[in-house]
Amino acid sequence: KYYWVTKLADNRCWMTQNLDLDLSTDVALTPEDSDVATSWMPGFDTVTEATTETVNADSQTETRSWSLESTSYPTPVPTIANNDELAHFSLGNYYQFSTATAGASGSTTNGHAPNSICPKGWRLPTSGANGEFQTLLAAGNIGTSIDMLTSAPHYFIRGGLVFQRLQDSASNTFFSYAGSSGVYWSSTLYPGIQFTTYYFDFYDSDQIILTNAGAWNMGIPVRCIAR
Repeated sequence: KYYWVTKLADNRCWMTQNLDLDLSTDVALTPEDSDVATSWMPGFDTVTEATTETVNADSQTETRSWSLESTSYPTPVPTIANNDELAHFSLGNYYQFSTATAGASGSTTNGHAPNSICPKGWRLPTSGANGEFQTLLAAGNIGTSIDMLTSAPHYFIRGGLVFQRLQDSASNTFFSYAGSSGVYWSSTLYPGIQFTTYYFDFYDSDQIILTNAGAWNMGIPVRCIAR
């Protein structure tokens, strides 16, 4: 697939669309086309619904992904259009961390996941105290302005996430916060705690959280950065 890319204020090239790679148990990702050191075969196909059957809250190392573009989203997620600026706002797919990192296991609890499902030459951004999400916000003088973050030239979107809310059995809670919160995986593992990784999170008009940490079984969008 083709993606918009932009050199941003941090002098790094970023995809300015969410990754939209549909995975199949019949198609391996290889070092020739993907950000992997050796070939990796997904454990699950990308599915189009987030339900009790497709969301597994018990296992942190499942490799599930969701393509939910057909869902009716609340505003302010714009309508998708091809070949113009609105294509930046494609929601893309949602990936568990072991999927986004092409099979990371819980045995490593420090540093950065070495592989990703980004295209060859691209990877997941880093997070933590001096991560690339932080560097981008500082270089762009974004501060706490989510209006700047969600508009040109950055185009981060409030895509929400996929997860199982155990306190509520209603099926419509598996996909939540689209139109209100933006959440993105980083490659940076949370020190000392298995199955936990930093992610980039923003919501409301001025709430940007650079060092949130979440469980690997959540389904979260991916933005890739050039190596």
